[in-house]
Amino acid sequence: MLRQCVKGPEDLKRELDRAEVVAEARFQMESEPEKKEQLKLALKEDLENDQLSLEIAKEELLSNNFDVSVESHPETHKDQLAIKPSGNVSETIWLEEEVGDGYLGTIAT
Repeated sequence: MLRQCVKGPEDLKRELDRAEVVAEARFQMESEPEKKEQLKLALKEDLENDQLSLEIAKEELLSNNFDVSVESHPETHKDQLAIKPSGNVSETIWLEEEVGDGYLGTIAT
């Protein structure tokens, strides 16, 4: 049982690298508003081109009535990219970790 909880050096390196990218992206979004707008534009373009499929609140997202942030997911407690349509804050859309990390990586550099 305990062996299942032990992480190897590769797993730890992967987690550390991810944490670094997420932290840098969060910093960029807070310190440079144009980075946040760049991320929103990329999400909107991918929705329009059907490269990103989100059925929830698609109209708000396409009309640019949404905000993006990096927050702790309520179930996994991992930092993930969250999309919040304007007006209905309880309708947070959590992108899958790998998908969100791809977007965050574009602004973290």
